[in-house]
Amino acid sequence: MLQETDTMCTQPRERATLQTVRRIFCQLVQDHLTNITKVSRELSKKGTPESVVILNFMKFCIQQFPQIFCCSAVHSSDDSNGATNQSTIDPEYYLCKNLSCWILLKLIRILNEYDCEPIHSQVQDIVCILLKNFRFKCPRMFHELISDFIDLLTELSEIHDRDFNGGEIQLLEEGIIFQYFQVNSKDLLKYKDAEEEFSVLLSEALPLTIEYYYSCYYLQLYFSNILKDLISDICHLCVRNVPLLWMTFAHQLDQGQIQVKLVSLDLISQLIETSGLYSQEITDYLFEMMAGLLQRVSSNHCDVMTAIDKEKLEAMLGKCLLQVFAVSQDKPRYCLSPYNIDLMMVTVIKCLVEGKILQRETADILKHSMCHILHYVYSFIPSGYESTNDIRMKRSKILNTALIQYIGCSKSTQFLVPPLVCAIQRDLGNTILPHKSSISASESDGGITTTTTDVSSSSGDERYEKGKARYLGRTPLKQTKKRHLEETVSPKYSSQVFQEITSQLTTLVEKNDGDMIEEVLEGIRSIIEITCRCCASSVTKETSIGSSNVKVTPSKLTPSKMKTYSHKNQQKNFLNSWLNDEDQGCVFQKWCSTMQSMILYDKNQDRVQRCFRVIVQSITSLLSIIDCWSVSASIQHKFAWLLSLPWLAMESSWLDLKIQGAISTKEIGEMSSSLVEKTTLQNRSLCIQGLSLFPREIASKWRTHIFRNSLANENEDVRQAAVKYFPWLLYSLGPNSSHLVFDLLHVMVKDKSIKVQEEMSKSIGNLVCTLARQTKLKRKSSFDNKLYMQIYLQCDVCSKCAAKQTDSTLKATTVEPDAIFPFVQLIEGSTDVQLGFSVRSCFRSKNRIIS
Repeated sequence: MLQETDTMCTQPRERATLQTVRRIFCQLVQDHLTNITKVSRELSKKGTPESVVILNFMKFCIQQFPQIFCCSAVHSSDDSNGATNQSTIDPEYYLCKNLSCWILLKLIRILNEYDCEPIHSQVQDIVCILLKNFRFKCPRMFHELISDFIDLLTELSEIHDRDFNGGEIQLLEEGIIFQYFQVNSKDLLKYKDAEEEFSVLLSEALPLTIEYYYSCYYLQLYFSNILKDLISDICHLCVRNVPLLWMTFAHQLDQGQIQVKLVSLDLISQLIETSGLYSQEITDYLFEMMAGLLQRVSSNHCDVMTAIDKEKLEAMLGKCLLQVFAVSQDKPRYCLSPYNIDLMMVTVIKCLVEGKILQRETADILKHSMCHILHYVYSFIPSGYESTNDIRMKRSKILNTALIQYIGCSKSTQFLVPPLVCAIQRDLGNTILPHKSSISASESDGGITTTTTDVSSSSGDERYEKGKARYLGRTPLKQTKKRHLEETVSPKYSSQVFQEITSQLTTLVEKNDGDMIEEVLEGIRSIIEITCRCCASSVTKETSIGSSNVKVTPSKLTPSKMKTYSHKNQQKNFLNSWLNDEDQGCVFQKWCSTMQSMILYDKNQDRVQRCFRVIVQSITSLLSIIDCWSVSASIQHKFAWLLSLPWLAMESSWLDLKIQGAISTKEIGEMSSSLVEKTTLQNRSLCIQGLSLFPREIASKWRTHIFRNSLANENEDVRQAAVKYFPWLLYSLGPNSSHLVFDLLHVMVKDKSIKVQEEMSKSIGNLVCTLARQTKLKRKSSFDNKLYMQIYLQCDVCSKCAAKQTDSTLKATTVEPDAIFPFVQLIEGSTDVQLGFSVRSCFRSKNRIIS
């Protein structure tokens, strides 16, 4: 019979079948779910209660045969501007509406009963599924039912405070009766033979009655959960109800119990994400509530909450704060008033300085949200907040010190990077937001230069640089002058924040780690990333000329002064002015001694691998700003062999890899032998990425050998990483390395792994552009990920074509067809591999550069 309803039409036979199904369904619900005392008594016994069976049957019917409860689509009253829609006259609509109200009232009465708690979750799911069926099939009914739910929840929130006094009164002398979800007999009787066929619906139903506090609390919690699952649809289909939703959830956040606070915070976060902040009054109220909750979780007055509830509250609060202070395309998503900003700044100071919330076991998302607030305030000055500059600077100094003191005290401190980078840039007078910078290859000498700032990187080989200087007719005296100039513009003397960070780095390097080794290494990594981001950001747009205090822009400079201006800004962007060779040498020595001691004495291999991963991430972060390098070759070779530890013990010859430093070859071999078989796949992939970024003068033969070894590795994840970063290796080795495509990559076409084939199809675009000598290694300026995850290859020609622009100066080098055609056979692979080709718009535009 149910199968017949699935193909129901308006013919009398099918309508009669549907009526029979509805009548049987209503009778089952009436017999087994009406008597709440009977239902609760069954739940206390062993075995499967009849109520659970009926609820499962109800869920099955709603999911598989929604036409039992839904009529044909009827437009929402919201869209008709109050006018009566002709389709609402259909008696079928009134029958479905009353049937749904009748079912919902039965289910709500079960949620209202404490003894039925074992099936509350199941009932809540059924209510959600039933309401979701109306979203598209009958939006009008969805709007009407949701409106009743919201109105009822609002009344329950008021009763919670007014009648139950927030839980101090447990039982009312006289129960409160609600007339929601009642069957309208007049509407139902419009349906033919309704009085005879649906007498169960017309029988007098018991209304919802609230006597006990727990009933009010349960309904608040469950209704909030139901609305949370439907919030996106409510914001689109029930726009007029959104203001009442805001007021209700804000009130629950203020006065509700902890579980109700949690779900209200989650709902408010979704409301902000879906429809934005509602009004200034509600926003002010919300900020006061969040400030109070922040102070509560940072104090020691949360003993009434369990540890699990406190952790959930911190997570929900952090999520909500991130939504309020959201940034989209380098602009604040919402316009916040100076009052709200000031209130939150005062609260953050109390939490970080007085409450020491960073030093406590607090949810990471809450720590991240507070640092995000500081980044927001440092980056965007709201209108009307400019006059408080002195107050903001004083507060910023206190906050920055608190953040710096936390470096080296946690295994995860990435959230400290954005606010501290902005603080340093502000000290140096840079633009508030970091500009995008990119790295491009220099075909002449294999070096690297930035496209947005005129910065040339050193190749790292001192002999090469000296030979180049002699060829150009330079004298050693000019190199000394260059070094002196770098020191005079060092940010160590220009930024108080960076001075404190440098001091903290010295402390961490000299610290006797003990059990805090992971925290210390993560602290060093964070400081390196802060330094690299500041170094790579755009230089100051204004500078002083001579002894005058007048600032001029580059466009106003004379040609002679422009040369001086460009030279000064060029030197300011060198890494040595931020982190000199001595500092890098001390950091390297710390890494080396740490790995040696851990390999010898630490039996926890997982801990060893975590520490090694942080070291590799730090080195890769340094390599990601290679355009800003002025680093000695010895330092670069040290970094190279440290990244090569997973392979050194397996090779008898290390080719052109030079071992620099006090450590001996034997000691390096012992370290490597302990790591070879235990290195995780993630660490090995990170090492492959790092090795692909070195200049061609640094161990080019050895790095090529590592890629050859990795492409032949038995593990598909290692082969996938080698394929992914192979274009990066070609880019760093220069134009004379194209033969490696024939030697190493063509054979990978026969690889049976779908993951490797898919990665290869995605990498074809970068590979062709690299062979055509048009790629540039770029980095994003956002703080969404760690710095080493923000670098990528991009082709100038393809980006111009994608933007439908032409540039006659861009001339791609001809690529041999034999280098590319073997990869075409991958198109015959799986769907994922074919999709890999389709998403690479670069590959589709290569016909003009392939002969």
